[in-house]
Amino acid sequence: MLINIFNSILCLLVCTSGILHRVAEEIPVPTLSTVLKSGELTAEKVSGAQFRSEDSEVYRFLSSLDIFSKLSEKELRTLATSCRFQSFESGAYLAYEGDDHTSRGFVVAKGRVALLKTSLNGKEFIVELLSPRNLIGLALTLPLRARDEQLSARAQTPTKVLWVPKESFIVSLDHHTPIFRELIGILVDSLQSSFRLSRGLAHDRVEIRIAAVLLTLALKFARTPAVLKSGATDVPTIDITRQQLADLTGTTNETAIRVTRAMQRAGMIDIKQPGVVRVLSLPDLQKLAEGESVIQKF
Repeated sequence: MLINIFNSILCLLVCTSGILHRVAEEIPVPTLSTVLKSGELTAEKVSGAQFRSEDSEVYRFLSSLDIFSKLSEKELRTLATSCRFQSFESGAYLAYEGDDHTSRGFVVAKGRVALLKTSLNGKEFIVELLSPRNLIGLALTLPLRARDEQLSARAQTPTKVLWVPKESFIVSLDHHTPIFRELIGILVDSLQSSFRLSRGLAHDRVEIRIAAVLLTLALKFARTPAVLKSGATDVPTIDITRQQLADLTGTTNETAIRVTRAMQRAGMIDIKQPGVVRVLSLPDLQKLAEGESVIQKF
């Protein structure tokens, strides 16, 4: 039942975002015995994996993720031996749309990753932003059949990710169906986000779209994430260029510059430092994002 629900939500998510050109057939998650028979992961690799000192950081990171809380220490250590961290500079690609299927997913450990879909005219459109500990990059590896990459993934800031081999993840899922419940919840949240994005691009004015994106970034991706509460005095600082902001809101770089300058004149943000947006008034930004206020003509 869970795997059928998972398949349905995943297919709906990727279709809504324009990720897939066709939906894969529903398939059951392979059991441990199936994986072992395939020869891709041997019993010796599972039971005899050596836990090296360099795996300690991986183990600590995996154990900090709620989704793996049901795994025993032995299972978690076995998974850790097959995973590896990799760092990327801002602008570097983790994966390209159309590449051969790599049979691995990733979890962002530090930084920010954009999932991109390329249109027929070659323009890249951001369909999802991944913050640290976000599991979308892992969830999208299951349970689809092997296929070319349907999205590009690019680091928007200096980023560190943990690569998780698909086969190793399948072994962890074998007797831990609660993990599927976690993945379903993650995909539902992403689906709702995709609906809001599609609605905004179709109906909202550009200044509302930009304010909504900046509000989301301030709450999730700021150097010190903001808190929407009365009396809060923090000034969230977001690392983002105007071009990245334009890509996120479906507008041009020039329009993003004009709108953010108008927002700066209104006292909502500070954009004096290139590539950085400081949110000076979170309540005013929220009002604009919700259409309850306007800014002077830009």
